[in-house]
Amino acid sequence: MPDGVHAPFVLHVGDVHTRRNLSVALEAVCALRRRGGPVVSLVLAGVDRGVGDDLRAQAERAQAPDALVLTGPVSESQLRALYGEALALVYPSRYEGFGLPVIEAMAVGLPVIGARAASIPEVLGDAGVLLDPLAPEAWADAI
Repeated sequence: MPDGVHAPFVLHVGDVHTRRNLSVALEAVCALRRRGGPVVSLVLAGVDRGVGDDLRAQAERAQAPDALVLTGPVSESQLRALYGEALALVYPSRYEGFGLPVIEAMAVGLPVIGARAASIPEVLGDAGVLLDPLAPEAWADAI
């Protein structure tokens, strides 16, 4: 398991990029905590393409700096461990060419919560939960 990752957590795999809409996933995790729900963190496994600092600041503003773990790139064995231990894969992206992590998660039996946007509904079908990519409270409910 990568450093800093502790259960329970939800997982996102892929570059940490603006189009991935990860602020919504982080907002959902923080909302869940505010509600008195489980103290879940959001683990982002992938290369930071320039939004990691903004996400860290968002977690700080929510008074939940531990709600976010950025692992950077991970090895194949670390990725398998993350898929094996996560509560769910969260994929709130507003634009994807395909969404391979959705397929990987489904292949190992990890529940998937995905955005009702771009190619994700076609890839996920009825095998997971599809949500409005701009509705963090709905994401919190699904988590």
